[in-house]
Amino acid sequence: MKNYIELIENTISELNKSDEAKELIISLVRKLNRLSGKGIAKLTKYQEYIDILQNARDMKSQITKLISDSNNNHIWSLTISGIEEYCEFEFLHAIINHQNLPSPSELGVPSWLWMSAVGDIIGELRRIMLHNLIEKNIENAKEILHNILFFQELLAGLDFSKNLIPNFRRKMDISRALTEKSQSDFANAIINKSS
Repeated sequence: MKNYIELIENTISELNKSDEAKELIISLVRKLNRLSGKGIAKLTKYQEYIDILQNARDMKSQITKLISDSNNNHIWSLTISGIEEYCEFEFLHAIINHQNLPSPSELGVPSWLWMSAVGDIIGELRRIMLHNLIEKNIENAKEILHNILFFQELLAGLDFSKNLIPNFRRKMDISRALTEKSQSDFANAIINKSS
């Protein structure tokens, strides 16, 4: 009986530590989501964002370490919104600076979560393209439109189950619609410029 009590107490202690780690991870993910969103907003307007990106990277490292220490990879599913936003921030930084897209291993995220973030990239690129059109910077807008078309071509036809990548099919439908709108907006800007 003594062994039972000790075993249960040790297990409860371990579960309490996991629960505390989970709560800390959720709190950090919320902060990462807000921080990455703020950085993306600045990046899309070509404002200074590098300090925010560095802070986001540091926070993401904290989250990764906590998940690793918890020995519970299922916790990644609790981080979706914040980690996706962070990945999008990293993707946009790479695209705007003509760098290679960082891989899942370079960002330290699972492949399914990385791919889910790629599914949102067209919407973020569209924001940058529209900002350029408003600023009458047609050449930059054209370059961003080429990126939109490139990603749409890469993503076209991909279909993963919602158990593997939640909401991926819906993201693909939205990306297709946003690509068509982006082409239309760019064409209208060219027509208006020449008239």
